[in-house]
Amino acid sequence: MYESTTIRLQAHKGDSVNAPENTMAAFRAACDAGYGFIELDPKFTSDGVCVLHHDWTVNRTGRLTGGEALPPDTRVDGLTLTDLKALDFGVWFSEEFRGEAIPTFEEAIPYILSRGVSVKVDNVWERFTPEQQENLFGLVRRIGACHPETGARIGMTCAGLENVARVAKELPEAADIVLVSQGGAPKDLNLYQTQKALDNARHAVKPGGVIVLIGSCKEGLGERVFEEWMTKS
Repeated sequence: MYESTTIRLQAHKGDSVNAPENTMAAFRAACDAGYGFIELDPKFTSDGVCVLHHDWTVNRTGRLTGGEALPPDTRVDGLTLTDLKALDFGVWFSEEFRGEAIPTFEEAIPYILSRGVSVKVDNVWERFTPEQQENLFGLVRRIGACHPETGARIGMTCAGLENVARVAKELPEAADIVLVSQGGAPKDLNLYQTQKALDNARHAVKPGGVIVLIGSCKEGLGERVFEEWMTKS
């Protein structure tokens, strides 16, 4: 594994090259390989439990205990946790992983953080219902956004600027590093929107922390009022 003091690599859905994605096997493999971050995908069951699974349906990676396919369009949110735990999420990948279960958020995250690996929660959470979003933030608060011994953190990916501020409010512990860009692409690629992204990011970073601002300004300065501020100052 590549090692650097300034660059940390991310394992997408865990080490999904060598193990079935979004399973404890994939998360263990990513930790063993020395990744700095693990990106993962939360979903909710019909009885309100947060599990880790990429698709809205289980058909691509879920199988019955005998390896048979499930009925088409079997949704995660149409099954209880008990239903999902009875399925096999490893055999589709290889026989070696037969019997691999779907993990819950509370099963996987403490383990990953204890290994000194930070977590990046996919921005699919922005599509959850308000009740599901509050449930997710409650889980993060209960687990702890920063591991007290390893310093590994839970981060929330945000596609919109308003949710950067939401995360900063819900999880008030400021971050060492915040990566941010303006929303609205392919529109709003201007200095005004980029400045707004920077302004939101300052609420999420701790004093002395680092903000990495990624912005395209190919449309120019943006809003006329902002353009006047810039040209007249």
